[in-house]
Amino acid sequence: MTNKQKQGNINGGITRTKHGYCKRNSTIPRIYRIWQAMKSRCYSKTNESYKNYGLIGVTVCREWLNSPESFIEWSYENGYNDNMHLDKDELCEKYKISPKVYSPKTCQWVLQHKNNIVESQLHTIDVELEIIKAYKAGENITDLAKKYYIGKGLSKSAPTKYIEELLRRYGVYKPKINKTPIKDSIVKEILDSGLQVKDIVEQYGFSRSKWYRAKKRYMQQNSVV
Repeated sequence: MTNKQKQGNINGGITRTKHGYCKRNSTIPRIYRIWQAMKSRCYSKTNESYKNYGLIGVTVCREWLNSPESFIEWSYENGYNDNMHLDKDELCEKYKISPKVYSPKTCQWVLQHKNNIVESQLHTIDVELEIIKAYKAGENITDLAKKYYIGKGLSKSAPTKYIEELLRRYGVYKPKINKTPIKDSIVKEILDSGLQVKDIVEQYGFSRSKWYRAKKRYMQQNSVV
């Protein structure tokens, strides 16, 4: 291999590795694509996100840079599943590491809605305490979610989930206990919509048990089989 070819295999410290994830006609695992994207954001100037990562000094630790195996092994040992997203911001801020770096010490797997609020730079101690104070003063979770969440392209329930998680972490969350039965008109509306139970819980705020009771009562009253 000529010196020119060797140089072509090195891009910002990225060397070619043999790992078996890119076999022809094979399906590339999500976890490997995440590793690729992480490196690309930090080292590829053609990546549209480079300006927010590599250009401002964000890097990948040497342990992960040339070893997808190391990254994948760490991921499965630290809570990875296909619903989780990689976050470096929270722990880098906690340890006051700047520029930020992707590494076992500074990364964690989080839910998408938390990852977006962290990336929005709203996940700071001062903001958290501000949210807690407002909640204790009587402000409801829905209004807090609208005020403090600016993530894009996510489900409507994501902001509320984030606020609830935050309140639980501080030990101040008090779920509302609503003993008023669900109106038959709403039960019919939901049944006609064909929504799944998890979507009903998210969109209407009912507990599963309350929904099942209302559904059973409605079907008995209307002789629905």
